[in-house]
Amino acid sequence: MDQPLYVAFLAYFYSIVAQSSQFSVSWQAETVTRFEMVGQGNVGLLAHESLSGAAFEDLTVGDRITLLYADRLAFYQVSETPRYLATDPYSLYSQFVALADGSVHSSAGLYDAIFETFDGRLVLQTCFDGARGRLFVIARPIEHALEQQAGE
Repeated sequence: MDQPLYVAFLAYFYSIVAQSSQFSVSWQAETVTRFEMVGQGNVGLLAHESLSGAAFEDLTVGDRITLLYADRLAFYQVSETPRYLATDPYSLYSQFVALADGSVHSSAGLYDAIFETFDGRLVLQTCFDGARGRLFVIARPIEHALEQQAGE
């Protein structure tokens, strides 16, 4: 399957590495980890808040993100940046409270809502507040002017 090699946004440029196990996230500087458990056509990238994930905090709605593949570029625009607090931060099965509206989600329900959408989205995920919270940067595919001109 065609996998992105790099991600670029704002003034940041990171290598994308594969997960070494189901729940692993790279501890290497200047890298993000490709999350393998996403809906078909979606891309998930993970990073620790103390490393590359700190840059995810700089993204806001409307910002553009580029994925670089071996033979092409894919362009996305940030559509939302939801934040959740874990009720038990160090449990894989914690419940999560949405900061926007106080709604409570199971870990499985939150995973499904964010990653299992099958709509071609890009999701960047990191923790915040010492792993008590989760930030998701959700970006939708966009058509780039150069791609449109090439197809004419």
